[in-house]
Amino acid sequence: MQNFYDADITDIYDYLYPTPQNELENLAGFLLSRSSGKSLCELGVGTGRLALPLADFGFNVTGIDTSPFMLERLKLKDTKKAVNVIAQDFIRDELPKNSYDAILLACNTIFVAQTLSQQQDIFSNAARGLSESGIFVIETFNPIRYIRDSQQQLEMRHLATNLILFEQIHIDIVQQTLHANNLILRDGKSTLQYTQKIRYMTPFEMDAVAKSTGLVLRERTNDWSGNAFNELASRIISVYERE
Repeated sequence: MQNFYDADITDIYDYLYPTPQNELENLAGFLLSRSSGKSLCELGVGTGRLALPLADFGFNVTGIDTSPFMLERLKLKDTKKAVNVIAQDFIRDELPKNSYDAILLACNTIFVAQTLSQQQDIFSNAARGLSESGIFVIETFNPIRYIRDSQQQLEMRHLATNLILFEQIHIDIVQQTLHANNLILRDGKSTLQYTQKIRYMTPFEMDAVAKSTGLVLRERTNDWSGNAFNELASRIISVYERE
């Protein structure tokens, strides 16, 4: 898997993806109400922004990632040693069979896989790792909003008092790719520039890939509160289980 996150991006990662306490509570409630147990594996665990709070909510968490910088940051934050950290590629390296009640793939990480074949490998690996009644939970942005307006877009976000992100987004609807050119300003000065390329999937493509690996859609929502999915939502939560 392509390693998006070097040391510089790791330093600002938690600013890029802030998670308010009520969002964490909704996530924990979502998983607790749908999972048959508390054995949880997060693929693309990163700095532990979700894994550590989920461990506090009682989950037995394993976190997998390929970035040594992200995993080092997670270990520094995890003073209680609450997360079982594994450095491996979850596209290529097999998960232990029938091991987890829930497998979580949050924050568009399925799109980091650069080809449809790699994305299918992730589904296959999740199917392998799930317990008989386990669930595979995927969080992504809704690509429909970008597909409808495929022209180049520019977005700005205030990450912190002195930290601003400018993101220039280009969609290739033929290749199903999104290119994001990012510029970080700290105290008004350019401090970091980086480019990311991802391959997005529509919800219905994900469902077809899931079915090819023995999984079926159980539920789709707009958020961790469980609101029903609609095509205008900015986010998609998809829950898969064994056929």
